[in-house]
Amino acid sequence: MPKFSKFAKASFMFSTLALAAVAPEGQKTSPVTPDPAKPTTSPVQPAAPADAKASGPGPVIASTGVVDRAKKLGDTAPDFTLPDAQGGTFVLKDALVKGPVVLTWFRGEWCPFCNKQLVGLQERMKDFEAAGATVVAISPQTMDHTQATVTKDSVRFHMLSDEGFKVGEAYGVKYEVPPAMKEQLKKYKLDLSKYNGGEGDALPLTVSYVIDQQGVIRYAFIDPDYTKRASPDDLLAAVNKIKGGQTQSTDKK
Repeated sequence: MPKFSKFAKASFMFSTLALAAVAPEGQKTSPVTPDPAKPTTSPVQPAAPADAKASGPGPVIASTGVVDRAKKLGDTAPDFTLPDAQGGTFVLKDALVKGPVVLTWFRGEWCPFCNKQLVGLQERMKDFEAAGATVVAISPQTMDHTQATVTKDSVRFHMLSDEGFKVGEAYGVKYEVPPAMKEQLKKYKLDLSKYNGGEGDALPLTVSYVIDQQGVIRYAFIDPDYTKRASPDDLLAAVNKIKGGQTQSTDKK
């Protein structure tokens, strides 16, 4: 179980307290406080209806337009090469020769929801390997912080540093932190520029993709609420269904 630093605790405080500050006027926030020890995962299901009531940080992040920009089901996954905290470099096209790639973005070592997701993926690594899948996680933080995440969460899969956010931009998952969120980050003294090498005003949408060997996105979990993540079970199911030619999407706005 990962131990949370004071920055992780501040991030959790921000994720809960900021909801009241940034919710649209007249909109009630969720009465349930997310627990970082039990992150919410969404099963494969259609996007919520347009008239569904939104709560949590999702509406604020969605207002940046990042959900519309993000790569979707059926899109071609841009190739990339990034430094790997496990050693050397990771090249997407080379990994796809071996089998499907499970690709997920996380915000940084300071995010308790991200750490819990990474630990969950590591716990199912034998299953991913048996299915012939390569698991990859990307964040915009610098390599030293990515290596710290590897140590803290005891993960053995590919952990990549997208310093400069070039790959995040190519996939459309980068968004500028909205003013209200930025103020909360300052309040809790969480300086993203210290983690991201100067990219202090941007974060990634915490999406997950499963990419087939032709480089096509066959599964897409897209939810602007960073407390909700694709579960290992859903990702494994998507890997296994690639052989049957099925596709899945959880695209939410």
